Amino acid sequence: MADSESMKRDLLVECEDDHVSLASVIAYVEDELGEANETELRKATLDLLFELLTAGRIQAGFPDANGREFHAWPFAVSAIIDKINSLWEPDGARPKPGEVVWFTTPLKSPARAS
Repeated sequence: MADSESMKRDLLVECEDDHVSLASVIAYVEDELGEANETELRKATLDLLFELLTAGRIQAGFPDANGREFHAWPFAVSAIIDKINSLWEPDGARPKPGEVVWFTTPLKSPARAS
């Protein structure tokens, strides 16, 4: 990835502002990679998520219907990546917004929203 630090910053800013779907993360990685096949895109996306989750920069899970509260998956990072990998259809079909998983920064909480 040519300017992956810039892409990570942009992604993290979006995660601070709102919950981000896996489809959006894939789009960030695709923009960064340019012409990559689906296998390369999938690997780069999972590698990025592993890095950001391991560093504690993002959480994986799902927002409530109200979109304000976020329910993080209570799994180890490796289990989160395995779960995403198993739910992301291997036939090349990309998840649509809202499918598989969402991401947010760990700083978000209902108490912060007030």
